[in-house]
Amino acid sequence: KLEMSVDTFYNKDFYSPTAIKELSSFIEDNYSHEEQNQNQAEQNGKSKKKTRTLIIHRGRIRHLIERLETYITYINQKYFGYDLYPFSNHDNCLLNIYEPKGEYGYHVDGSRSDKWDMKLTVLVNLSTQPYTGGDLMIFNGNEYKVEELSIPGSVVMIKSYLNHKVTPVLSGQRKTLTIFGCGPSFK
Repeated sequence: KLEMSVDTFYNKDFYSPTAIKELSSFIEDNYSHEEQNQNQAEQNGKSKKKTRTLIIHRGRIRHLIERLETYITYINQKYFGYDLYPFSNHDNCLLNIYEPKGEYGYHVDGSRSDKWDMKLTVLVNLSTQPYTGGDLMIFNGNEYKVEELSIPGSVVMIKSYLNHKVTPVLSGQRKTLTIFGCGPSFK
């Protein structure tokens, strides 16, 4: 089911349980490296992110996400209208694995470059076991919960500049794949 709110677009059943397991397992078996703390959002010198993040180049999983890339391009053209670069095999995709007490404080996704910006943050729930907590929250004048991301297989797209967070996971394990839609710097 496709739905759009002011800030988000979501599809609740994009990936089947079999596809979720295949994509998650493939990344866990083939990732290139693990994200280091110096690359994470910070507040007062401490990382806002308490998760294990596996990084894999898009080209390594393209066979598993090609339909998703086409979908992102279509949704961007129809609903967001951002000027995005074509997806590259060298772009990083992130598998965030949240264990109990794992969380990610309020942050925006952006670039340190003056040439390009992150414009869309695409999140896919790849959880293969039940979990509690780990809610995606957005603050845009008011705080609200993006309920749709709590469903395994769902895809949520948000404007990268929106302040968002993941609340602490209370039990189980939450897994999300993050893909960024990038393009020329906002002017």
